[in-house]
Amino acid sequence: MMKWRVKVNGTNFRWEFEDDAGKSRVRRTGFITFVFVTADTARAAELRAVEVLRNDEHLRRGLHNAKNDAPNLFVDEVEQVQSFRGCRRPRMPLILYHERGPKRKK
Repeated sequence: MMKWRVKVNGTNFRWEFEDDAGKSRVRRTGFITFVFVTADTARAAELRAVEVLRNDEHLRRGLHNAKNDAPNLFVDEVEQVQSFRGCRRPRMPLILYHERGPKRKK
């Protein structure tokens, strides 16, 4: 099995945040993270990385998405690595951003 670093962009995650006035507000949020997996091929690594994130309780906790407005996960990059040394597994912390405008489709 080979080792892979997979860059994933999550979009349309509706989480609650406190604004500057201390009021709670649900915002459409995106994130970027790197997921580290073992797999035989780059395609298998993509699928495994998405599975890791879909099963991540920390991501699902506190979601305010309607059933017909699900969050999305997009693989932006897959790179084979020699070692996981120095990597936080299974994934790195999220880099969050607030989304504006139309939702990403692909």
